[in-house]
Amino acid sequence: MLILFYKSCLGKAMAAVMAFAKKFKANLQEVGK
Repeated sequence: MLILFYKSCLGKAMAAVMAFAKKFKANLQEVGK
């Protein structure tokens, strides 16, 4: 049970990091123009 909880939290964290990275890259490209 604890492992499932940990995995779901890890998945959410990874998704948040990926979303942040995409937003960050988009912002960098806007600044680079």
